[in-house]
Amino acid sequence: MNAAEREPDARNSQAGSPGTLYLGLAALGTVVPYVFFVAHFRAEGFGLGAFISSLFANGAAGGFSSDVLISSLAFWVWLYRSKADKAWLFVLLNLSIGLSCAFPAYLYARERRLARAPNTNDDKAPLTTETTVR
Repeated sequence: MNAAEREPDARNSQAGSPGTLYLGLAALGTVVPYVFFVAHFRAEGFGLGAFISSLFANGAAGGFSSDVLISSLAFWVWLYRSKADKAWLFVLLNLSIGLSCAFPAYLYARERRLARAPNTNDDKAPLTTETTVR
């Protein structure tokens, strides 16, 4: 028995797995931004113009907003270039909740796929559902 056979893959254990961490971060990335969004909409109303102008109200807000917008675009390009399975779902999460939910949700889905793939140590493999049934 070689060392790889004796040591279980850390991705396959439930407690403390990266997948569990990513799922928790996706949940946190849903709740925390919405706390701020609800506060904003209560104070300013639901106008899109007020929301967009608040995104760039000062240098700090503009810097963070630009960072998230550029990071979101890079995430979308990477999803499509890597032929990620259900890329549209992660783009939808990004648009409706935010990158703080969409990116960890993608990582969670990817970890689950890697854990189901036997004898695979390819961490760089895209999240796809290409399987052959024989």
